[in-house]
Amino acid sequence: MTCEMAQGKITPFINDQLTVQELEEFICHVKNCRACKDELAVYYALITAMKQLDEDSDLSDNYIAELEAKLL
Repeated sequence: MTCEMAQGKITPFINDQLTVQELEEFICHVKNCRACKDELAVYYALITAMKQLDEDSDLSDNYIAELEAKLL
């Protein structure tokens, strides 16, 4: 998977919209590409925080840990 392809899958990953194969390829790529992982971390924090605000939920205090768990 190229960086361009991975970056196009960031939002679907966050929203749990990837197929099993796409998910495996995406996770493999971001675990081995620092630039894509950094971009994913930024988008994850922003999108997750916006969802929590929209749902009037408590904001997370550690988005990075949540993202790391989701990448396992």
